Amino acid sequence: MDTSDLQKPEIKKLLKSKIGFFNLHSCFINYYLSKRLFNENPSNIPAKPGTGSLAKTITSGISCFLKRKPLQEADILFISRYREKQTPHIRTDYLFDSVLQHTDNHYPTALLSMNYFGHYNRHPNQNYNLMDGLTLFIIFRSFLTALGLHIKFTFAKSHLESDMKNSLNSFFSIPNLLVWCLNGFSLNNIHKKLKPGVIVANDDMQLLKPPGEKVNLITVQSATMTEDLEKKRCQLHQVLVSEEEKADIFCLSGPYFASIKDKYLFDAQKTVITGQPRFDELFQLKRDYEQKSDPEKINLLWATQTHALSQEENERNIGALSNLLKKSPHIHLTIKLHPGEDQQAPLYVDLNKRDNVEILPGSASLGESLLHCDIMLTKYSTSTIDAAILGKNIIIMDFSEQNQTEYLKSDISLEVYSEETLENAITDLNQNSELYEEFKKSRGNFVQEYNYSDDGEASLRVFKIIEQFLVN
Repeated sequence: MDTSDLQKPEIKKLLKSKIGFFNLHSCFINYYLSKRLFNENPSNIPAKPGTGSLAKTITSGISCFLKRKPLQEADILFISRYREKQTPHIRTDYLFDSVLQHTDNHYPTALLSMNYFGHYNRHPNQNYNLMDGLTLFIIFRSFLTALGLHIKFTFAKSHLESDMKNSLNSFFSIPNLLVWCLNGFSLNNIHKKLKPGVIVANDDMQLLKPPGEKVNLITVQSATMTEDLEKKRCQLHQVLVSEEEKADIFCLSGPYFASIKDKYLFDAQKTVITGQPRFDELFQLKRDYEQKSDPEKINLLWATQTHALSQEENERNIGALSNLLKKSPHIHLTIKLHPGEDQQAPLYVDLNKRDNVEILPGSASLGESLLHCDIMLTKYSTSTIDAAILGKNIIIMDFSEQNQTEYLKSDISLEVYSEETLENAITDLNQNSELYEEFKKSRGNFVQEYNYSDDGEASLRVFKIIEQFLVN
């Protein structure tokens, strides 16, 4: 990756601009790596699912703005993307819920979702989103700041020479800058009102410490990390990020991820392996549940990722499963939507007409869904780790480039690269006891590498790290 454009004085000065909670380079790193995660073409950004008409969005925005919550001080501020974990009456964060159970009744705590329309309702913690920190002055200031940054970049971009210029050009568009400014100034307002001693952030946020503020920052891994992406992150941090901006501690899920961070650690002062907090409930489910299988019926669970795949690959996946269900009425398919895709599930309309198909929203419990399946299908979702913890058979369904993932290298799954081999893979996993025992042995080693311990106390370890910063 050529970072020479980022080192040019004109560009580096622009990226050092402070926009509330962020330095602009923090936003650029987030933007660049997010694009790379889903699309290797730096000038092309994956389309996001539609959110309805503009009029409806504006109306909803005004309504939410008028109903903003008053901001109250908190010792701990948890920041995460809006990834909902839903119980009958509670909407909470999928990663931090188990950690919050330890902070309850001990420390005033706030849970902030980094969006403007989704609110959690978990208690006793306070629940906020960015709308609660938004003001009319911030809206006006964000427009002016975005316009000013765009104009400055227009004069500076003539100096760009490397492939990085495509990403910089798209990043410095007025709509993108406006979003970052609104986010930065709103989050800064929330932070100043709450005055937390500790910020705990989902690593998907790629959050750095706010410039000029004395606050402790703990980053918690929420998903898998690849060596390629961490190498790119390291290169960006070496050029743009100062030592005082880095997180104090990065909490890792397992030894495998620690080995990657040891090679490319530039976003935190130190690392500690805690295990993955959201997996804690899986170990409890595993202890309490007795598998009741019906030999005449095969339950498939498809953990989808349509928001991150091409339209062509999505159509091939859906077509393959549709044809499979036509030939195999004894197979029941449960589709577990990814939280990041359109929850109206328009892609699965034809599949949903079948009696042996059920569609679950992104907020549904993955653990509960896995308990009742025989085989899980996915491409590279972290749900593969969930399935391994619960001892489930796994099929990696990749109808694109046949890229070997770490899951396949660990020998815990069968890989399927064509529709023709899908049915045979399901039959093999359902009937071949020797294959099941082989995968069972590999899964044990895999879980230790990817989640450290099977004691179900990762969230407690994270809480103890948080508490050290509050006590000291």
